[in-house]
Amino acid sequence: MLDLDRARPPFTVVAREAPFPLELGDLRLEVRIDRVDQLASGAHAVIDYKTSREVVLRHWAGERPEAPQLPAYVLAFGAQRVAAVAFGAVRAGDTRYIGLTQDPAVFPALGVPGATRGSVAEFADWESMLETWQARLAALVDEFRTGEATLARDPPTACRYCHLHALCRIDAAERISDDAPPVGPLDDR
Repeated sequence: MLDLDRARPPFTVVAREAPFPLELGDLRLEVRIDRVDQLASGAHAVIDYKTSREVVLRHWAGERPEAPQLPAYVLAFGAQRVAAVAFGAVRAGDTRYIGLTQDPAVFPALGVPGATRGSVAEFADWESMLETWQARLAALVDEFRTGEATLARDPPTACRYCHLHALCRIDAAERISDDAPPVGPLDDR
């Protein structure tokens, strides 16, 4: 990672493992951001280190993002202050930054929403990406606040790594929905 950072335009690390408050609706959390860099432009890059091979940008997309952590970090730090967001993928033989930037001059290793092959197709540009993240995280908070507990099997590989199979409701819920007879108008099962 140090070699990658030396190749970047000038920046200063301004926070490591720093706590930031996050307010979404009436939910107040404290998140701990792995690293925040101040770029030469004065804007910031929010970085989260990962060792997983499952680090992909499309996990920031969709109605129920599989990896909402970095979008939440951006909102906690202040979206208007951020010009780059990235996973620092730390893996033997494959260490790199994976993420998006508003301006490739400030973080050349990252793609630009809407303009880069491999970028997340649903984000037309940086501003729409930030607006989408705000709306989707607010929707997830509303679901949480109202007690919505729909089983979302995202990502499908999560079950492969889970050690709680005996307690899991996912397979049972799928069996019930597949085998259950249709519920009639007077049947309140």
